Amino acid sequence: MPESDEPNLTYDIDWPMLDKSRFIPLNLLSTFIVRSVLYPVTLVRTRLQVQIKSSIYRGTWHALRTTIHYEGYRSLYKGFLVYNCQLVPGLIYITIFEATRARANILTTNEYLRAGVGGTVGSMCSQILACPIDIVSQHMQLVGLSSSEKKRRFKNDVSSQSSSDSLKNRHVRRIHVPKEIRHSNYLIFKHICSALLYEKHANKNSKSEISFKGFYRGYLVSTFLFSLTSGVWWPSYYFYQRQMLNIENMFPIEVPLLLIQCIAGALSSLTSTILTNPIDVCRTRVQVERERRRVPQIMRDLWQEERFHIFTKGLTARLSHSCIYSLLIIFGYETVKRVSLKEEYQGHVRWYIHYILIMVEEHQQIENLPVEQPHWIGGSTLVRQFEDFYDLDEPINHGQFADVYKCRLKNRQALRAVKCIPKRGKRKTPIKNASIIIQLDNPNLVVIREILESPTHIYIVQDFVDGPNLFQKIAQTEVHTEFNISKYCSQILRALQYMHERKIYHGKIHVENVLFRTIDNEEKVCLVDYTYSNLCTRQAITLLVNDSPIFCAPEILRGETFSASSDMWQLGILLYLCLSGSYPFVGSAKQIFQKILNGKIDYDAPEWDQISINGKTFISNILQVNVQDRLTVLQALSQPWIHEKVYHTDNLSQARTNIIALETGKK
Repeated sequence: MPESDEPNLTYDIDWPMLDKSRFIPLNLLSTFIVRSVLYPVTLVRTRLQVQIKSSIYRGTWHALRTTIHYEGYRSLYKGFLVYNCQLVPGLIYITIFEATRARANILTTNEYLRAGVGGTVGSMCSQILACPIDIVSQHMQLVGLSSSEKKRRFKNDVSSQSSSDSLKNRHVRRIHVPKEIRHSNYLIFKHICSALLYEKHANKNSKSEISFKGFYRGYLVSTFLFSLTSGVWWPSYYFYQRQMLNIENMFPIEVPLLLIQCIAGALSSLTSTILTNPIDVCRTRVQVERERRRVPQIMRDLWQEERFHIFTKGLTARLSHSCIYSLLIIFGYETVKRVSLKEEYQGHVRWYIHYILIMVEEHQQIENLPVEQPHWIGGSTLVRQFEDFYDLDEPINHGQFADVYKCRLKNRQALRAVKCIPKRGKRKTPIKNASIIIQLDNPNLVVIREILESPTHIYIVQDFVDGPNLFQKIAQTEVHTEFNISKYCSQILRALQYMHERKIYHGKIHVENVLFRTIDNEEKVCLVDYTYSNLCTRQAITLLVNDSPIFCAPEILRGETFSASSDMWQLGILLYLCLSGSYPFVGSAKQIFQKILNGKIDYDAPEWDQISINGKTFISNILQVNVQDRLTVLQALSQPWIHEKVYHTDNLSQARTNIIALETGKK
């Protein structure tokens, strides 16, 4: 995610978003733990790659068992401390990768290309330190592979495909470590470093001399390998993530993003390992050769020995290591990134994948044709057919997921409203019990008469409310005051309190869903259209994000579902509109999402000069990005603006003019 004053909603944490003082030590610790657990597989992989064909080991598990049997468990960690010096170039690599990827955003927005460039540049730079560490650790891993005291044991345990040559010809010529010093890793390390400093030439007449070239044997091959691996791995990682994000039907529930990332990491390793295995075998052979020979000559000899087996040599061990390593490293890496996220970015990262948002980003079209489906809603009935009891009348509203009509009860001609919801595709929401919704009885809630189902539709039958909506009511009132809005808000809060106590959430507290009706000669606020959000939650969230982004609570944008807190956020937006006649956030949907997540509300418009401090404070305490800081219904009811009726009585004429303009603009 690029740096900006208003960070985008994202599921990927970029380098500038991290607190480095926390990220670096935690990442080093996480990587060290993973390397420690998987080091035996690293050792086995190296041993498999240096043997001639299958002359010593028949495969990964045979190599592991044989090493433990003849050399002991401690042998699995030969060169371990030297190998973990890779943490330093690893840190350099990830720093350069993240920085390059962030800078590459200036040149291209293609995340695959940015990741590939970042990985390639990171590998090229880190190999300056990584190559010597690799060479020394690989030599230490091979100590004891064919020690003289174990020749007899090996001869009784080798594959039937073993070479007829002596044991010393079953693997490449490498640095010999005397038996006397093999008990000490320090002495082994010292001996290998000394041998590399005084590297022997293939030409025996050439005099050995001090040179650091031995520590950079195969440097170009190594750099090419790891640059290619990174160039493949990172784009694959983001590609697999994107594909899993786009397969909506694969996950009918919210999925932790970390799980997606871990799976993508393992698949990326599978891809890059298979593609680069021959180069890795060449690199290992070149780096562990005892004598200095030209790389092309070593590669020719390797081809003569292995032929096409070079593509599968040590592949099982390498696949096991790289896939598990990537899965664990990504788990640790992404977890540490979350822990190290700067405070100002806390509200901008999705921890769960909510496919509604993916649908919005990709502008996917929704199939219009309903299909036959079984019983969807608990508490509804398939016995009573809608057409047998009701006659459809004129339409009230046509929407993306549902249509609303007037309808009349046959024989009685009682006027009702019905929301017709087609059953598209497979059921994507859990069955919820509609009986609770049908039993709701509150003067500030529309009464739901019944919920019917056909094989292709859901019918929600409710009382018809013919009064004006909130904006229309304000337009009809000549004197628009803070007092009126406080009174309306109090009634809405009472309705929400009643719903929230029963774990029912409205999900769509918009202007058109706050209607007015007269009961016993008293005008009351009536909330409508709350059933859809409860019975068809995912479609309702999609509709909200697509059609009414201004009412999206921050937690909805982060992939959560409707809750009491999201209802309160929507109420805060509605009150802001009523008191000022303007929206708190303007711009494109993307810009609105950014501003919602920032949570910066502007009260500088002239219309706010007429609003009391209590009114501003009330709205400010509702429009809190952090759910924990946001007022609950009960807390809101006890606020001075509601409970003590402390407000101004000025005529909000300009706000009313703005509202009339907004209402007229809809028509």
